[in-house]
Amino acid sequence: DRPGFGTVMPNDFIPAAELSGVIVPIGKWVLRESFRQAAVWHQAYPKTLVHIAVNVSARQFQTGLVRTIRELLTETGLKASTVCLEVTETTIMADIEGAIRILDELKALGFKISIDDYGTGYSSLEYLHRMPIDELKIDRSFVAGLGDNAVSGAIVASIISLAQTMNQEVVAEGVETREQLDRIRTMGCDFAQGYLIARPVTSTEIGEYLAAHATGQTLLSLDPTGGDSTFTPWIADTVLIIDDAPDVRMLARMCLTAAGFTVEEAGKGAAGLELARRSPPACVVLDVGLPDMSGTEVC
Repeated sequence: DRPGFGTVMPNDFIPAAELSGVIVPIGKWVLRESFRQAAVWHQAYPKTLVHIAVNVSARQFQTGLVRTIRELLTETGLKASTVCLEVTETTIMADIEGAIRILDELKALGFKISIDDYGTGYSSLEYLHRMPIDELKIDRSFVAGLGDNAVSGAIVASIISLAQTMNQEVVAEGVETREQLDRIRTMGCDFAQGYLIARPVTSTEIGEYLAAHATGQTLLSLDPTGGDSTFTPWIADTVLIIDDAPDVRMLARMCLTAAGFTVEEAGKGAAGLELARRSPPACVVLDVGLPDMSGTEVC
């Protein structure tokens, strides 16, 4: 809070801090406080799996970030494996080779690496597969268009499919409606972030949640309407794709999930039959020439 101005939002001061270079000491302070607080929670609730995510700015990448983080790990005693460092796609694209080198060093320390605001920085797939990335975060601008904009739906489905193909987790940012949450769930998104799940809270409030969890209480996320975030998801029709060509399955999955279907897939007939037994699909997209049996035999 700034006296006379009230709460100043990050979108208002971070660009100026980046431009002036003040973001470097601010960023170091944020890292130190995040590491320190996480270490406190780990000590207080050793049986609770606590992970934190911290944003890293473009300026920090240029000013000895790895050395600073090593010092903070030693200072706080925090395990790097419990921290996810989030880097925007535009930061990486500003200096691709340099970013890959720094990310490799951070990954070697044990950190989880996430690309924030994915879809806005025009990253090349040629470089994406070289980066030690664990997670892609879909930019909120695409999530906002779900249900209203077919292009946004196709982009979200494509990013989820890309992440799954590369064995990465995917997070949808800016989830603010039940419809958006239901859609990303049917598309196979791993996690959601946004006001529907919870509004920003203080470390004290998070500590209260952790204390309640440690005693076995059920925690309910905050909801912008004042209720809790329990919901009844829309169950989409399931389509089973059986095809031995991974690229064909990926293309079909992208198109079908964008249209709101739940997709199961298998590369062989026997595996497809097992999936169908466990969860009968509404429709089957079947290749005739499968490696273990013909499509006719599967039918």
